[in-house]
Amino acid sequence: MTGGPDGPAWTGPLTPESGPAAQRDPARWQRWWTFNRDQYLQLGRFLSGLDTSSANAIGSRPTKEQVLRDIGPALERLLRGGGPNTTIRASLVSFARLEAEHGRIGLGLDHYAHHFLEFGMPENQEAAIVSLGVRGDPKSIDLVTSLLLDDEAGRKAAGGVPVGVRLRAFSAYALGLLGSDLENEEQRLRIVDALLVAMGADHSTTRETQVATAISVGLVPLEFCGDDPERLARHMGEGDLHLCGGVQLNYLLEVFANQELDPWLRAHAAPAMGRLATTAPNEYKEAVATRLFAALDAKSEDVEVKQGAALGLGLLADGDEDTVDEVVRKRLEKVTRKGDPLSQRFALIGLAQSAARSGEGENRGKSGEKARAHMLRLLSHGKDGVKPWAALALAVHGHVQGESTGAIAPDLARALRHQLNRTKDADMSAACVLALGVLRDVDSGDDVLAKFERSDDPLFRAYAALTLGLLSEREAKEALREALAGEERPDLGLELAIGLRLLGDAEVQGALLESLSDAEEPGARRATAGVLGLIGDRRAVEPLVALLDDESEEADVRTAAAMALGSICDGDRVAWNVAFAGDVHYEALTWTLSSPFGDATGIFDMR
Repeated sequence: MTGGPDGPAWTGPLTPESGPAAQRDPARWQRWWTFNRDQYLQLGRFLSGLDTSSANAIGSRPTKEQVLRDIGPALERLLRGGGPNTTIRASLVSFARLEAEHGRIGLGLDHYAHHFLEFGMPENQEAAIVSLGVRGDPKSIDLVTSLLLDDEAGRKAAGGVPVGVRLRAFSAYALGLLGSDLENEEQRLRIVDALLVAMGADHSTTRETQVATAISVGLVPLEFCGDDPERLARHMGEGDLHLCGGVQLNYLLEVFANQELDPWLRAHAAPAMGRLATTAPNEYKEAVATRLFAALDAKSEDVEVKQGAALGLGLLADGDEDTVDEVVRKRLEKVTRKGDPLSQRFALIGLAQSAARSGEGENRGKSGEKARAHMLRLLSHGKDGVKPWAALALAVHGHVQGESTGAIAPDLARALRHQLNRTKDADMSAACVLALGVLRDVDSGDDVLAKFERSDDPLFRAYAALTLGLLSEREAKEALREALAGEERPDLGLELAIGLRLLGDAEVQGALLESLSDAEEPGARRATAGVLGLIGDRRAVEPLVALLDDESEEADVRTAAAMALGSICDGDRVAWNVAFAGDVHYEALTWTLSSPFGDATGIFDMR
């Protein structure tokens, strides 16, 4: 899949939206869900777990021998022989995913990355530099930094010309990917220093580069020195310059407070500050919260900045009753009632996230209980447009709570089941059923199956099929098989297929492989390839390689095959660009994040 107007595609089909008008409405929950679903569903990991179960042993990920013998050479054939630009880009990223797990393959990623940087089309240069970030090898830091800063070495690598605006932005994304996985503090310092220099640059850099650096610097937290002499020494640079977590946060605070700067830069700086402040000393949390409050209160502030502030508040707080956390909770609750429509919804999700983290301060979890009561009230008595968001907020709350404490409050699922059974609105039903799937609430299986069988709404049925699979509702197999046999829309049919695969259906994989070769519509072959990559069954390698090698095939289909081959081998099984998609301000997307031309050149178009 190359993605779509609603954001980053996973390695399967986009969860269905309901038409162009809805796609343009930022306040619809489906738009938020498209960007954030990977971090809450984690389908790739869930499906990987089925490989080790004897009851579901219908296939497993490719062996290293298969990767080295079949998949690596297929990607190299494309990179050496050429092909559609979209397929070259997908092959570079997939090659990086293979090397991240298996080490150097063939001539090696460095060879191809340097080749396309020097001689490739601009969009292939961009993919080449991103692929180095995806691989995650710190030896790439120097090259990527030089490209970002447009220095002599960077210009030489880019073919002897000044490094273009877009390539500098993609270099920032690559540094964010590299830094997010590094444990070495010295290497992280180098990355943050380069990102802050590029973000500043007398504020003369373009929106593309500024936004890319703001997002990426939020992915690379640094140590806070305090009075620790060892840390202070470790964070001293040339000329007695000092860089640590405090300096990093203070720089972003100054950027966010400067109303003369681009509002989109400031909108993306807010969630970056929230991420970095999560583990910061309390004085930094207070400083960030105070600055975000001021933006929400300022009548003259740009709406994008207010929305970014709502996102940032949800990321920095937790659920204890420390002063700053209590104040943040109350402010988020206020924004859910009185903010602009998108700020209200961002605040609701932020409230769910922050309240779920128990915290380490006074009365751990108590503030979270108050926030949960507020969300439950909105689920029952909120306005029609807010109630589905409340359902998803409860799912987010339960998911984060489960990761933080190992237990999920039982009243969440009970409230969602109640709403699912009483509502007649298909949109609300879909939100509730997805929320129950995120919570993995197995007690909901009978209710979801009953409503699936009664409903004639195709979109609800697609969402419900996914949830039935997540809940391991074995009784649903026959109903899903019948629905799949009669489904005419490929996108909805593939959601049913994913549900069946989650249920351990031994036949659906064969049907998908057959569909890959027999489907007349390129769109159906493209979507099927994406699902096969998500499922991760080694039996899909041969037909996917054949698609990639077929020069008569549509470019989008070959691109999907290249992406699927990377996904099928990736041990992490979580798409690499989830780091950028989660909690992103999707109404302030630059062209390097999501291309408005449908040409698959944004970071969210790559898999």
